Amino acid sequence: KVRELFKDEIQQARLTLLHGVDDGSEHWHTAVNKLVDELFNDDERFAFAALRALQRRGRRIAVVLDNTDQLGESFQEKVFLFSQKLSDEHQALCVVTLREEKFFAAYRRGIFDAFGDRRFHIGAPDLRQVLRKRLEYGRSKFKALAAADPGALSEQDLRRIDGLLGALILSTTDRNENIVRMLASVSNGDMRHALDMFREFLSSGNTNVDKIIDILERQGNYTVSFHEFAKSAILGSRKYYQASVSHIV
Repeated sequence: KVRELFKDEIQQARLTLLHGVDDGSEHWHTAVNKLVDELFNDDERFAFAALRALQRRGRRIAVVLDNTDQLGESFQEKVFLFSQKLSDEHQALCVVTLREEKFFAAYRRGIFDAFGDRRFHIGAPDLRQVLRKRLEYGRSKFKALAAADPGALSEQDLRRIDGLLGALILSTTDRNENIVRMLASVSNGDMRHALDMFREFLSSGNTNVDKIIDILERQGNYTVSFHEFAKSAILGSRKYYQASVSHIV
């Protein structure tokens, strides 16, 4: 089956390396074994051979290259050209995903000019639902961690963390819509930027998390005030406001 996988390369070798060599000879078997071994241990050549094998079986190749905008424009250009190679050589359906501003930056540089690609715009999801799902996922992960390794978290720590995340879910998705409105306005549809700002709210040092947890333990509930969130969003991880580096002008 491995030899069948690389039959195109073996056939090419008949015209070059193995030209005129008898198929049944020891020299033939030694040379083919060496060729197959080299191809088998080359990840790139093996992957392309696997794609060819799938095509022979009547399969259509679909490749999704996601989050390419996190690694710079030169990398995006290489990924786009690589997707064109897959489309041309393997009749693959390739989807490259990147944010709007990154797409237009590449478009202005002329990367897309030579190809008849199709563009599909996907609108930003509802930020309220994004925050709720991320925080609920965090709660489930902490519970799973405590169950898998009882020594990792004490019952008190788990209760405090779960209470804090629960209060944040209620505050941002139900009780205080201004928090989500502010995030949506500043991020302008960039969910990653909005989530980074929300993470800074908890980790920047400008939010008194201990106070929130203490109130939760005494009263059983807590609603994050808009000014409390806005302060962290404006200052970020700094003690004093600096307009040149703040998310908020």
